[in-house]
Amino acid sequence: MARKKERFTIGGSQFIITQLGAVEGRGLYKKFVGTIGPLLREMLSGPLLKQMQGVMDDSSSADTEEKSQATALTAMSLLAPMLIRAFEDMPQPFFEELCEAFTRCSDVVIGSPPMPIPLSTPSIFDNHFAGDYPSMTAWLIQCIKFNGFLGRPGSLDSAAPNVTP
Repeated sequence: MARKKERFTIGGSQFIITQLGAVEGRGLYKKFVGTIGPLLREMLSGPLLKQMQGVMDDSSSADTEEKSQATALTAMSLLAPMLIRAFEDMPQPFFEELCEAFTRCSDVVIGSPPMPIPLSTPSIFDNHFAGDYPSMTAWLIQCIKFNGFLGRPGSLDSAAPNVTP
């Protein structure tokens, strides 16, 4: 099976990511699960699970786009603290390892005419995300989701792949 590619937008910039290969991804996935496992256990055994179940029940009965968006915002407000805590608890060397791995399989579309440039090109990552850590974090989360670290790619994201921090 070929590696999938996805185009998405963050903060006005377009990115194209290619899935990691299984050989490179498996070690990162193992470390990722080890890092967020305690948080997931806490989430699945605590009040957050009941709150999320209520949100999911609400989403199944949402009859308008506006109600669906409100439900998605509620779900995100419940999950955001967990994601923030996951980054807080993540060891710095592992955070750097994730960024480096996903940089190698990501392009940013820049220039005139717009062309995909690998984020791994010297200084592109550094200059592109300079002073814009929310967009860098959104890019990293999108890479984590797209590579299936949170389940099957797309299984936790029913929205279109356009992401705004």
